[in-house]
Amino acid sequence: LTPIELAFRSTLGHELGRIDPLIHLKPNLLGP
Repeated sequence: LTPIELAFRSTLGHELGRIDPLIHLKPNLLGP
């Protein structure tokens, strides 16, 4: 993976974790 992709993925995971640490188990929180 490129450094840009790694940075994007880590930022996205961090921000989603702020909403709910278990958001990966609740797909309805991610949108339609």
